[in-house]
Amino acid sequence: MRRRKWIIAMAIVLLLLLAAGGIVWAFWQDKTGPEITFQNETITYREGDNLSILLEDCVAIDQRDGDVSDQVQIANIEIMENQTQMRVTYLVYDRKNNVTVVDRIVNYEGGIPNNPDKETDPAEPSSEEQSSESESEEGSSAVTESDEAYNDRKMVEQEQAIEALPEESPVLRLSQHRVRIQAGESFDPYDYVSEAKSGSNSRISLSEIGNYDTSVPGTYSIWIYVTDDDDQVSNQEILQLIVE
Repeated sequence: MRRRKWIIAMAIVLLLLLAAGGIVWAFWQDKTGPEITFQNETITYREGDNLSILLEDCVAIDQRDGDVSDQVQIANIEIMENQTQMRVTYLVYDRKNNVTVVDRIVNYEGGIPNNPDKETDPAEPSSEEQSSESESEEGSSAVTESDEAYNDRKMVEQEQAIEALPEESPVLRLSQHRVRIQAGESFDPYDYVSEAKSGSNSRISLSEIGNYDTSVPGTYSIWIYVTDDDDQVSNQEILQLIVE
């Protein structure tokens, strides 16, 4: 009888120890991703800027791993319909592969910026005002840049961006910056990469950011860039995809 009671008591103690161990294990189990915050309320990205400016004020703190800000990545960029803002999606992992994903709206300025040094006489109509009459005669309130003109302008900007890169930086060249396809047609953004090379002997990696759906008509912007083994980044080029 005593032996039976002793066995039961030991079994109860063992169960209690297992339960306590499970509670401790669950308590110490890391299931929370890092917290992403931004130091600036608003920032502005201008087309042609390095994507790194979108990460400059980004801070990621993990309860276990501490500061993991240098691990934050840009997962997606989407220019909004108003063409003056874009949605940037950030993500970061901790050592336990817990992931945090955060969206942020930033100001966006595309195309060629106005020359701030040029002063306009208030009495003198601007070039837009001067052309408004001819535009109205054509039944249009705005002039849409042709694909050929757009690609020519972007090729010039592309070379300017390459010239401004630090020495030994990777280099990216696109053969086209605006592509039109019919809904349902196949499309691969890398088909329009004419050159991707490293300034050193490091291996290179092509990357793209931006969602697009070839089955849904619309205008999509895809960021393409090159990185090398030394984490140097090339000029970032935007491939504009128009699905008709």
